[in-house]
Amino acid sequence: YAEKANCTDWKEMEKMVQLSFDYSTPFYLTVNAIRIVEEQMPILQQLLADYKSIGGEKVIISDISLMKTLNEMGLAVTISSCANIRNQYSAQLMKELGCERIIFPRDITIEEIREIKENVPEVEYEVFLSNSGCKFSDGNCLGLHGTEVGALCDYCRKAVPEFYQV
Repeated sequence: YAEKANCTDWKEMEKMVQLSFDYSTPFYLTVNAIRIVEEQMPILQQLLADYKSIGGEKVIISDISLMKTLNEMGLAVTISSCANIRNQYSAQLMKELGCERIIFPRDITIEEIREIKENVPEVEYEVFLSNSGCKFSDGNCLGLHGTEVGALCDYCRKAVPEFYQV
């Protein structure tokens, strides 16, 4: 098992993927960068190929530009909360692009969820029940979350407001 939620090497990743099969539990590789740039694609494509070679089947993404690559590789796609799917039209587009599951942003309302689900019922949906205290939308986040580096939103919450006149 992994000491933390993130695997630190491929041997550990392979073990986690195998354990997920042993326990009939899905395993997702999460690529939550808000935007993948062209220079990153060859490295990411190799990472995804390696993941698939050890039995990986499912990926969570934020940047929908990865959809075509993932579909061609035969990997099941979940759209992350960081992609900010907030209405039926964006959910419909994700379905048409090949996603099978959408994780809603942390600050979406029950009524918004109901409308999306009623209009795009073919997709599986996930909702956070706890917001981890962050008052900002994941898809617009500029911080790093974790106690080891601190989070921008935590800094903003504790900062003393200063006002300037120009």
